[in-house]
Order: sequence, then structure tokens, then C-alpha cells
Amino acid sequence: MIPQLILLFLSCLHFLAALLLLGGIMRRYKRRQDLPFISIVVPVRNEEKNLRSLLESIIQLDYPFEKMEVILVDDESEDGTSEIARSYAKRFRCEYRVISADHSKESELRAKTLPLAQGIDIARGELILMTDGDCVVPRNWARAMVSYFSDRVGIVCGITLPRLNLAPGFPMTWFESVDWSFLLGVCAGFAGIAKPLALIGNNYAVRRETYEELGTFRAMEYNSIDDMALQRAVQKSGKWRTVFPVDWQTVVKTLPIGGIVAQARQRRRWAKGKDIMDRFGQMILVFAILTHLTWPLWIYLWDEVGIAAAALVAIGDYIVITSTLLRTKEYKPLIFAVFYPFYTFIYGWLMVFFLLSSRTVQWKSRPFNG
Repeated sequence: MIPQLILLFLSCLHFLAALLLLGGIMRRYKRRQDLPFISIVVPVRNEEKNLRSLLESIIQLDYPFEKMEVILVDDESEDGTSEIARSYAKRFRCEYRVISADHSKESELRAKTLPLAQGIDIARGELILMTDGDCVVPRNWARAMVSYFSDRVGIVCGITLPRLNLAPGFPMTWFESVDWSFLLGVCAGFAGIAKPLALIGNNYAVRRETYEELGTFRAMEYNSIDDMALQRAVQKSGKWRTVFPVDWQTVVKTLPIGGIVAQARQRRRWAKGKDIMDRFGQMILVFAILTHLTWPLWIYLWDEVGIAAAALVAIGDYIVITSTLLRTKEYKPLIFAVFYPFYTFIYGWLMVFFLLSSRTVQWKSRPFNG
């Protein structure tokens, strides 16, 4: 009887946490009205197929061109990325620069952090906005991200979702969208209750003053993961705040992974961020993994009690997913949220297999230890 009571307690805790996160997801943040000079910094590597879509979306941004600059940092691309980037020089009305990452003098930086740091080095904006070469940004993205930089906000995070119109792997890519909404909904919810956990590296912005005060990426722990390293440094500073609004105007769209195995590999790479999290974040991560990977065993061992516990976890997930999708005006994947526990059970065990089978992960064809 004791194991059943413990199980019910933990599943009720999961459900109550979802209600708490709902409040964080729905939170309304203080906004600013002015439009400062901004820099959009994009590190790119081997993005020949995707870069045009990103650049076209940046050109269409509703932000005064005299108050922004765009800096693309080519990280030793082996395809036509650099040529495509430079061909857009005359298309931009704002200042637009393409530079090459220099690996000869940055032994302390790895992966995406190196070109990102070198792009920020030459940026002039009061605020630095970041995205990736396989993304597209909405027209109001810059204005909306800037508006959340009220007093003492050091970093603003945005939701990223897959571009379903480019998804050849239906229905798996629709489940991928549901998974993104759950993971980032959890992050936004915790940030909304002043307990930030993580963010996504293809959609965030930092105040220059904050970045420099923290010593740039070169002084941060675990700086091979730019987004997590920066978020953790902001959190530890005690001076600056992290906000994570669930706002449809800040939703960046990314290229879908396209399959459950590829998604498990990507999440395995993301799991490297656990090293940066504080104890609270690590406990939340372990708790979430255990509940989502073991719920079928509950039903097998404890019948009605197991079904009730699994249902509480599923309902909690559904609350986070649907609130995130509704706030971002993404309605099509909603029906797939009902089946999310089955999907995450499969890809979760695949992720565990990849975690145990190898410490090497890939980023843009470059391996590094994870």
C-alpha cells in the first residue's frame, strides 16, 4: 500500500505543479515603449538550404532600419552559406555585416558559442537578439522582444516551434511541435514564477550591459552551451532578471527534425544542459524523466491506482501544452497533445539509450563531448 500512496502523492505533485506553471505561462510582464538600437547576431554553419528564408524574414521586420544592425557570423561553412549571406548585402536597408569566425584565438570557446561571442564583440546595440540559420522570425519579433526589457531584465526568452508547413514526416513532426510546446512551456512557466530553468538558443535576447557585466561568454561556466550558460550566469548574478513571455509575436519557427530518432538525438544533446542547472532544476529534470518513462509500469503493477496516477501526469502535461499552444496561437497540434504521454515514452527511452551509449554529440557536423 505504501508504494501506491507514494505514487499518488508524486502524481498529485506533478498535477499541482502544472497548475502552478499555468500561472507562470499566463503571466503578464511589464513592457517598455521605446525602441533602442538593437543588434541581431546570427551564427551560421552549413545553412545553404535554409538561410534565405531567415534573411527574408529579417528584412521584413517591423523595426526602424536606422535603429538596427544585422551581423551574420559564418562558422567555417563547407557549402554555399557564406556566398548566400554576402549576396544579401544590398537587400538590407539597415547595416548588415557578414564576418568569418576565427577559431585561432578562442581556445576557451566551443561549438556555437564561439561565432556568437565574436559577433557580439562587434555589435553596437543596447540589446542583442539571437536566432539561428534554420529559423524564420515573425514580423513583430524584434519589437516584441525589445518591449520586455523593463528595468533589471537582463535576458528575454522566446518560444520556438517547428514549421509544420515544411514537415514531411506527418504525424511525427506534429508531435514534435507538441513536445516543443511542453518543454518550453515548462521553462516559461517556471520563469513566470521567478524560478527560471532554461531557454532555447535560437530565440533569446540579452541586454549588452548585462552581458558585459557578466564577463561575456568567455568568463561563463559551461560556455559551450551559450543559452544555458548565459541564463545561469544571469540567475547567479542576483541583479538581473530573466523573463520568458509566452507571446505569439515572439514565436520563432524552426526547421522540423522530421523523425522520432532524430528528435531523441537532439534532446540528448540538449540534456548536456543539466550540468549547468542548479539543484532545483536538476531535481525537476529527473522527476520529469522518471514520470514520463515509467508510467506504463504503474498501470501494470498497481491497476486502478496506477491508472489514476498516470492520468494525473497526462492531465498535467495537457494543461502545460494547451496553454502554451493557445497563447502562441498554434491551434493545429492541439489534438496531438492528448497522445503526448505515449510519444514521449518512446522518444524518452531512445534518448536514454543515446545518453548511455555515447558521450559524443554532434552540432552542425562537429563532434564534442557531452
